[in-house]
Amino acid sequence: MLEAMTNGNFIVTLDDEELGGIQSIDLDLALEMLEAQLRVFLGTWATDTTFVHAGVVAHEGRAIVIPAASFAGKTTLVAALVKNGATYYSDEFAVINADGHVIPYPKPLSLRDDGGWEQTDHAIESLGGAAGEGPIPVGMVVVTVYEPGAKWEPKRLSAGAGAMIMVKNAIPAQERPQQVMAAVSRASRDALVLEGERGEADELAPVLLAELERHAG
Repeated sequence: MLEAMTNGNFIVTLDDEELGGIQSIDLDLALEMLEAQLRVFLGTWATDTTFVHAGVVAHEGRAIVIPAASFAGKTTLVAALVKNGATYYSDEFAVINADGHVIPYPKPLSLRDDGGWEQTDHAIESLGGAAGEGPIPVGMVVVTVYEPGAKWEPKRLSAGAGAMIMVKNAIPAQERPQQVMAAVSRASRDALVLEGERGEADELAPVLLAELERHAG
C-alpha cells in the first residue's frame, strides 16, 4: 500500500509494516518499491510459471540464467552480455514454464545509481540490444557475485545443485514447492552450472558466451 504523509513524502507498507524499515521517502522511490512488490505478487500467484530472482540472456538458442538476490550485480552482468551480442530476456526474473524453458520478461534494465536504492531504467535498445521472443531451454546457470578485483575461476556444480540454487531464489518456493522443484529441475537438467566470484562484468561477459558455445556444441 502507498500512503501519503503530511510532509509530502510517502510510505510503502505491506501487512501494515513499512517496507525496508523506511518510514518516509519521495514519490519516485515509493513507486519503485510498490512496483517491486507488485512483481513479487505476480511471481507468487502466476501459477502456470515459476519466477526465479535472476538475470537472463539468450545466446545461440539457449539461456544463461544468473540467479541472485538484489545487489549481487546481476543487472550489470546482463547489460554486459547484451553489449556483447546476447539477447535480452530479463534483469530480474527467470520465468520458467512447466517444460523447464525460460520465457521473456523484458522489463527495462534497472541499474542502481552508485550502488544505492534508487535505480534508473534503461531501454534495451539503448544498449544496442534486443528482447527475446518465445521460450528457450537453459544452457548455463551462472552463480556469481561481484567482488572488486576478483578473478573468474569457477567451479562446476551438478545440475541438481543448480536446481537447488534456483529453488533458493524462487518467489513461490514456499507456496508451491513441488511445482517449483519440478520446473527448475527440468530447467537445469542439461545446463552447465558454474559458481565463482567475478570481477568486472565487461571482462566476464565474452568468456561466458564462449563457454556456452563450447557447452552447446
